[in-house]
Amino acid sequence: MKKVLVITYAFPPMSVVGVYRTLKFCKFLPEFGWEPVVLTIKRGKDWAYDESLLADLPRGTKVYRTRTFEPLITYENFQQGRRKRSGIVEACAGRSPAQADNKSLFQRLRSYVAGWLSTPDKQALWLPFALAEGRKILREEEIDLIYTSSPPHSTHLIGYFLKRFSGLPWVADFRDPWTLNEYFQEKATTPKMKQLEAYLERLVVNGCDHLVANTRSVAEAFRWKFNHLPLSRISTIPNGYDPEDFQGLEPHNFEKFTITHLGSLYGRRQPIEFLKGLRLFLQRHPEAKERLGVLFVGNIEEKILERMREFDLSEVVECRPHQPRRQALRLAFSSHLLLLILGHDPKAAGIIPAKLFEYLFTGKPILALVSEGETAEVIRSQDAGTVITSPDVEEVALSIKQYYEDYLKGNRFRSRSNSSEIEKYHRRHLTAELAEIFDRLVCRLPAGEVQPRRSLETAYGST
Repeated sequence: MKKVLVITYAFPPMSVVGVYRTLKFCKFLPEFGWEPVVLTIKRGKDWAYDESLLADLPRGTKVYRTRTFEPLITYENFQQGRRKRSGIVEACAGRSPAQADNKSLFQRLRSYVAGWLSTPDKQALWLPFALAEGRKILREEEIDLIYTSSPPHSTHLIGYFLKRFSGLPWVADFRDPWTLNEYFQEKATTPKMKQLEAYLERLVVNGCDHLVANTRSVAEAFRWKFNHLPLSRISTIPNGYDPEDFQGLEPHNFEKFTITHLGSLYGRRQPIEFLKGLRLFLQRHPEAKERLGVLFVGNIEEKILERMREFDLSEVVECRPHQPRRQALRLAFSSHLLLLILGHDPKAAGIIPAKLFEYLFTGKPILALVSEGETAEVIRSQDAGTVITSPDVEEVALSIKQYYEDYLKGNRFRSRSNSSEIEKYHRRHLTAELAEIFDRLVCRLPAGEVQPRRSLETAYGST
């Protein structure tokens, strides 16, 4: 069996959305002749954890964990905790003009240093630790190929240098775009820092043997920006679902018509339009307050929570913090309507949230507040619910009314979770596509032989 070195920052027991794509690849790769050897970070205190996720790893999978150095994340968490404990907002009131100017200068200097330390991301200082461990792994394991997954995009720099050291083929998997990301131009960094990121992106895209994107739009954006590359060097492998994640889930018996949203709310992903529609529906049908509930499961930015409180819907809306994966899936599987929010910014047209495919597998209807784009296309192609592609509070209210009345009548949404269209998003099928890319890279067919590569003795010197 061939071996692939999988380099990823997000990996179990860390419980964040970026974990699942790489984890499922590791689960199914052995079925296609590839044994994963994982390089990731040691467990820290800054993330949610779910030990049950480790059960998905094939027995005997080697996982190498290194320390990392993340001063910005540590500082931000400290500041956030201090603000929560104090319950106050800092202000400059009472300071002299000279003090205010000094503080402003200090803040500018601090922002400048923080900007460089977070270029290309706050996890960039994992690089030296990962490189040292990666070279050790390549010496000790018979690795055939390197695979890196981002974000954080600095992970690809590890792959870049390890490829330079070893001559092994390297696949770079982008779960999100880099400089073409909708938030990139809004980063609080200088033009020089952005130029550096663009340079690093060019190193990675030009240096990898194959680039994988998780949506068609992201792949097309890379082809447009790097149009000198052969089209065959860039592929699309979407996210998907694993039916085994739903096995043995005991339904939660909601006593009310329940609308559930899984996942974090931040930036432009805000529920304000939905809450306005919900409030309008309840104003027209006040009796529904007793028979309807809305559940938000996941982390929510404080400023978004503050706006949500302004709607005074606490009788109907409940917010729960991050839940273990199976508990979150159980809540989705037991709900009557699933809510998906991306916002209506055209920049998000190429985004497909990973949870969409698990939403589809439940067979429950989806109410999606998104821009025209790939998410809307998938939902429509599956006849999986209602897509609202522009801010329209009236349409939100009418959609809630439609699904609520169907619930009262006992009408069940027609599940399509067994359709062949949904089957193509099975994680096993998607892993087969990745394994095919691996196979092509280690066996260059035009020459009719396995591609020669530098020996480890040449790369590292004899030991």
